[in-house]
Amino acid sequence: MKTLFYIIIITLCLTGLATILFLPKEFIARIQALVRKLRNRNTTSNVKPIDNALPKASHLAKVQYDFQQKAKEQFINNQNKFFGIYENLYLVVEAGTESAQCNLSDWETRIVSLSNASELQDYWHSVRHRPTEFLDFVCSCGVIRESRRIVTADESTQYRYYELDGATIVPGQDYEVLQPCWYNGDLLLEKGILKKQ
Repeated sequence: MKTLFYIIIITLCLTGLATILFLPKEFIARIQALVRKLRNRNTTSNVKPIDNALPKASHLAKVQYDFQQKAKEQFINNQNKFFGIYENLYLVVEAGTESAQCNLSDWETRIVSLSNASELQDYWHSVRHRPTEFLDFVCSCGVIRESRRIVTADESTQYRYYELDGATIVPGQDYEVLQPCWYNGDLLLEKGILKKQ
C-alpha cells in the first residue's frame, strides 16, 4: 500500500515537472509577471494610513461644538415654551437623579413637541437621565434663577413675582422669596412666589 502511494506521488511530481519543462516560454513569462504584480500589490496597498482614515480629534470636537451650539440656539428660540417648569428642573437636581425619571416628564413632553428643534431634542435624549447636566446647559443659554432670599419690592417685582396670599406687591415692602423667578435678560421665564415679612 505504501509503495502504491509513493508511485502516485512520484508520478504526479514527474508529470508536473514535464508540464513545466514543455510549456511555452511565453506562458511561463506571463505567470511570472502575474506573480510579480501580486507581490507589488501587497506591498503598495491602497489602504490609507490610519491617521488619514480616521477623523481628527479637532474635527470631532468641532462637530460636537456645532451640535451643541445648534441645540442652544433652538433652546433660546423656545425658552418661553418651558414657562412654569424651570424650578421643577432645579428641584429635581437638588433631590437627585432617582426622582428625575418621573419629575421631568413635562420637559420631555414639551421638548419632543417642538418643531424645527432636532438638535435640542437629540441633546435632551442624550442627557435626560442626567438632570444636572441639562440644568447646566439651560444656564449656559443665559437663563438665570433669581438668587436673592429677601426682596425689597420695586415696580418690576410685581412683573417677576406673585404674592403668596394673592395680595398686591407693595413697592418698598420687604418680602421673603419662597420660590425664585427665572429669567433671561428682560424675558421672564417663570414667576416666583413671595411672602410678606
